[in-house]
Amino acid sequence: MRRTLALTATSILVLALAACGGSSSSSDKGSGGGSDSSTTTTTKSGSGGSDFAALAAKGKNANIKASYKSGKSEEVITVAQYNGDSFYGQGGDGIYSVGGKTYSCSTSDGDAQCFEIPGGGNAGASIVQGLFGAYAGIFDGVSDSRSIFGSVDKSTSTETIAGRKADCVKVEGSTLGQSGSVSVCIDHATGYVLRVATSADAGSVFEATEFSESTADDVKLPAEPQAIPGQ
Repeated sequence: MRRTLALTATSILVLALAACGGSSSSSDKGSGGGSDSSTTTTTKSGSGGSDFAALAAKGKNANIKASYKSGKSEEVITVAQYNGDSFYGQGGDGIYSVGGKTYSCSTSDGDAQCFEIPGGGNAGASIVQGLFGAYAGIFDGVSDSRSIFGSVDKSTSTETIAGRKADCVKVEGSTLGQSGSVSVCIDHATGYVLRVATSADAGSVFEATEFSESTADDVKLPAEPQAIPGQ
């Protein structure tokens, strides 16, 4: 939760700076890469936000399966989407959205159990789609600027993350002696997010370690759903 708040704070800083306006910057900036990434192309761009947002929008309906790690943590978060159904899991616990209903399942004790969440509707799908959507859309309309209040620099790059070609956008901003940056990389083919990184919290990085096309089995309930006791 603390990392999520840090990412949001940096995003707000960058967007606030973009609203100040001003003259365009002419310096070249690189993108922020993780230890498992390789930068192949970097360009300065003030108009690529719309294209980036359009590609990211495809990710909401992409059939994908991905595993993520955050910083030095060994915990792995896995997400999957397949033909409108979805899965979000960590450890032996997971949230499934299947057929318009949401289920909470656990396999951590050896025996798989699933319970339908009353009134859950498609809440599971919303969790998966909303996990990165806010960050993928923040670059739409942001351009390089300079003013007496601060500055904003935006750069784009092509990288390789989890064996996938990734399109990346990085925004760096400064105002009143404070500075920050946020970058998002999305899969070139599907539009799904591969990495979110910020300068906040001593450098927060949430990055895919595995990425592939999903199958029906990736969103299949591990057990027959039961009613929650007392419901």
